Amino acid sequence: MVHHKEASPKKGKQKTPFLRAIRLIFFLLLLAGTSLLAYLHFFGLPGEWKDAALEQLSRFGVHLEIESLHFDIFQGIVARGVKYHLRKENGSWMRLGKIILNVDLHNAIRKRFATESLHVEGSNLEFCPGKDKPTLSISRAKGNLRFTTDKQLYLENLTGEMLGLQVTINGRLDLQRPPPPRPPSASPGMDYDRIRTWLQKLSDVKLTSPIRLDLQFNGSLGNPQSYQVKARIQGQQVAYENWHADQVRGEIRYSGGMLSLSELFVSSQGGAGTLYGFWNPQARQAQFELVSNLDPNTLFGKDPESRPRFLKDWEFGVRPECWIKGSIDFSLPNPLMHLNADCSFWLRETAWGPHPIREAKGNAQIIDGRLILPNLLIRQENTRLTGNVEFSFPTQTLIFDVANTIDLAEIMTLLYPGEKNWFRQVHFQKPSLLKLTGHWRIRDPHGLQAQGEMNWHDWSAGGVNIESTKAQIHIDGRKFQFRELCLKRPEGEINGDFSLDFDRQNAHLNAISTIDFASLTRIVGPKTEEMFKPYHFITPPRITFKGCMHFGDESLSDLWTHVECDQFQVWRFKASKVSGYVHSYKKSLEIARYESEFYGGRLTGDAVFDFSRPEGDWVFHSDIQQADFDKLTHDIWEFNEVKGFMTGWADISGCFDSSRELRGRGSATIRDGVLWRIPLLGELSKFLPFLAEHKATKAYAHFTIGNQKVNIYDMKVSAGLMSLTAKGDYRFDQTVDFIVQGHFLRGLLGVGYVFDPFTKAFEYHLTGKLNDRKWKPRFLPKELLFQFGDDNPPPSAKDEKND
Repeated sequence: MVHHKEASPKKGKQKTPFLRAIRLIFFLLLLAGTSLLAYLHFFGLPGEWKDAALEQLSRFGVHLEIESLHFDIFQGIVARGVKYHLRKENGSWMRLGKIILNVDLHNAIRKRFATESLHVEGSNLEFCPGKDKPTLSISRAKGNLRFTTDKQLYLENLTGEMLGLQVTINGRLDLQRPPPPRPPSASPGMDYDRIRTWLQKLSDVKLTSPIRLDLQFNGSLGNPQSYQVKARIQGQQVAYENWHADQVRGEIRYSGGMLSLSELFVSSQGGAGTLYGFWNPQARQAQFELVSNLDPNTLFGKDPESRPRFLKDWEFGVRPECWIKGSIDFSLPNPLMHLNADCSFWLRETAWGPHPIREAKGNAQIIDGRLILPNLLIRQENTRLTGNVEFSFPTQTLIFDVANTIDLAEIMTLLYPGEKNWFRQVHFQKPSLLKLTGHWRIRDPHGLQAQGEMNWHDWSAGGVNIESTKAQIHIDGRKFQFRELCLKRPEGEINGDFSLDFDRQNAHLNAISTIDFASLTRIVGPKTEEMFKPYHFITPPRITFKGCMHFGDESLSDLWTHVECDQFQVWRFKASKVSGYVHSYKKSLEIARYESEFYGGRLTGDAVFDFSRPEGDWVFHSDIQQADFDKLTHDIWEFNEVKGFMTGWADISGCFDSSRELRGRGSATIRDGVLWRIPLLGELSKFLPFLAEHKATKAYAHFTIGNQKVNIYDMKVSAGLMSLTAKGDYRFDQTVDFIVQGHFLRGLLGVGYVFDPFTKAFEYHLTGKLNDRKWKPRFLPKELLFQFGDDNPPPSAKDEKND
């Protein structure tokens, strides 16, 4: 039988309370330590510890304000709300969210702080340069602050973000007590406001990767002029507003009160540019130098709308090259107006809108807001502009002395882009030489003042080729004067003075033209060509112009024209050795002292056309002396061998819109004619055959015009033994109503009047339409006429046409 030994209950009861006490004490200590750490973390160390830390920092010349000290289990002793007054007299300060104090717990309990080296971990650093001035912040700052016994502060690899930049700062700051305030005449030090403004602009930059800014500095807190700063900037794929670049890098230095840009390099697919410069903050003056072969449009993308206004119309086939070196004074109210610089530029294969530019180059000076180009060259395919140009930015005035062979038609359509610009119909086969000296206030529509000369060869206007044109030019605002003008064509030329006033819409002329009239009207314009289309000067006329011609309001026109021409035609009328005066005044046109040789005779007359009413009134008087009636009727009606000579006169008035207003009177006399060749009268020869064998020794007619008809109240044709009288009406609807009588021997010493009672036998009534007329005897029976022919012979087709 096996016996088991039982445990002693008394011994077990003695060990359990002790272990429990140990565990309880451990947990109490742990709870107390945790509570203490939590209290130190959230509520901070007692004020004695903060005072001890500040006292030890003061040994290094650092007088801080600390809101509280806290214990962090991972970072150790942390100072929160740290503020340092740089200069109390101007209210400048620097504040940190928190600083890690490099001190162990044992020394912290003994209130001993080794503050030579402090650590910043993810805190915000704020800097205020003075009272009522905006602060500059570095967010998520990380790095070390180290103090030395000689009161020097070292910033070691302090990194963070400032206005969108990744900043790395290394440097030394002397914390010696600042000297007394400087007198007002002393240098104000660094311009913090301007620096912050420049840095603020960087916050608008859009980046695919942040711009890196590395700062190194050295200086004394009490003497900003002792600062020595070196900053390097580097960025990739940088975009700011509408422009972008592939790479941006640069280096800025500040030393001895002078800010220098040792390099700012910008590159893109269209080239690169480098900027160097110096800036004196005391005098607020800058010097700079720029070297670039950068296509500006590549900085703004392919979309023309994203470009600045002055670049929208420009395209660069080859990268433009430029160099500029100068200075600028920022202390003046408008610094750009006082920029001084020397420049040079070279553009190739460039286009301004639809206008290609093969090359543009020159040297330039910018002096106090003036751009001076002493040797400007702009070259197109076969043309060029050379000369001296000066532009004033304050007054927006261009002063120039240039010789130009660039297409003038293009220039004028750019200056005056209206659809009615006369130069739109002008084309130059050879370069048009234009020399001008003057000035142009660009924003003033009347600001162009210039004089010079023009010399054009092989050009055309309205399709009319012109051999050459020379003139002296004077431009006053929108008034162009061409003096001593000489325009040549193969058949003649124009000489005189001519001016155009675009404001008053008129032209003043004092010139003589001997060129073809149709060509002249086409040169002036399509409206003038259409107006004078019915008038044909078969030989080039000699025309003298003097007066004013208004384009907008005809009532303001007052132009005298004297015309001389060897051969002239209007409708079917022909004339030679024509001369006359034409006066265009207000809304009327007067033709005075018109003279010409008219079919071997003489034609004189006067006419007035009044355009003041919509109907258009007109009146004319004409005299014809000894005109060849045969040639006249042949040209008008194609009659043949009518022969004779005509003398007559007519006074007629009317309007263009209606024949109802037509009024007039006149007479005509024909001698030595064969009038029976006229089909209308020739039909009588079928009734009176012997008439055709005699010439009309004398023929005359008197007529009046009114009530839409021509009334011939007295007409007589004498032909040997027989004579013919007629009277009646011709209406404008081509209806005829005439009484025609034949007389025997009336012209023989009054003997014929004995036979007047027998006149009734030879009296006919002409009725019907002009091309469907009817002859009927009034008193003689028709049967007696059969021996002479048909009593109503139909007119032939040719007769109808001629009638």
